[in-house]
Amino acid sequence: MSTVVTEFQRSLDDIREQGQVAVLVHQIGRKFGERTADEVRRSILGSPGRDRIALVATAILDCDTREEFLERVRERGM
Repeated sequence: MSTVVTEFQRSLDDIREQGQVAVLVHQIGRKFGERTADEVRRSILGSPGRDRIALVATAILDCDTREEFLERVRERGM
C-alpha cells in the first residue's frame, strides 16, 4: 500500500511541476518572446525541480532584457 501512495504522490508532484513550468513558459514568452520561452522550456523539462523552477521565476522578475535573463538562467545550470 505504501508503494501505491508513494507513486500517487510522485504523480501529483509531477503534475504540479508541469503546471508550474507551463506558467513560467507563458510568462517568459510574454516578457522575452516565444523563442526565449521555447529555449528555456526545453531546458527546464530536461532537468526540472523546485530549485530550477524558483531560479527561473526569480530571473523573470529580476531581469529586464532577454540577454540578461538567458545569461542568468544559463549560468545557474541551464
